[in-house]
Amino acid sequence: MTKREILNKASLLLNMGRFSDALYLYNKVLEEDPDNCEALNNSGIALLFLGKYEESIQYFDEVLKIKNDSGAWINKSNALINLGRYEEAIECCDRALEIAINDSEKVYALVNKGNALFSIDEYDEALDCYDEALKINPNDVGIWNNKGNLLKSMGKYEEAIECFDKALEIDPRSIGSWYNKSLALEALGEYEEALKCIENVIKAYPGFKPAMKIKEKLKKKLKNE
Repeated sequence: MTKREILNKASLLLNMGRFSDALYLYNKVLEEDPDNCEALNNSGIALLFLGKYEESIQYFDEVLKIKNDSGAWINKSNALINLGRYEEAIECCDRALEIAINDSEKVYALVNKGNALFSIDEYDEALDCYDEALKINPNDVGIWNNKGNLLKSMGKYEEAIECFDKALEIDPRSIGSWYNKSLALEALGEYEEALKCIENVIKAYPGFKPAMKIKEKLKKKLKNE
């Protein structure tokens, strides 16, 4: 196979979730072409999915030695967030935002920055990141959920519910949105509505123990009212 054919096959394996097999082929390319940025970056991505975060950072850093690449900065921020190195992740996101070449990259960098800021309790700055991302892509269910969870952590339950409702308008099958909305409603004492939400989760995932526990807790609270 040519180098291009190996890279294409590796990319296919990566998309199929066969990360170790993809990594093997990328390393084959790197043996012959150690500065191949596609192989370096995608090796890092495969390692990310394998939970080998420190090792993945080494590959992203190799890309960044060769070129100032927004995708590599974003991917590195993912690894750093998983390692709990939030300040470094924020720096990576800022570097990515300086050179992002399209809206998709800007959204990824803003969301990662928001997630890192959320993790260090910088709620207002995190909210700004999510809002900026939603200006670019207002139909992203994940960002609405992130914003809702942030507002829930801030005790702004009504605003959080508005976010979860927006996510459910976009995708009524978003189980995470139903789950998170249930928690926010419970915090407001709206146990009956919260129970309806958690039942949607259980309907989709009958064996999901956290949802079952919440259901039982809500039923007890309703009984004691």
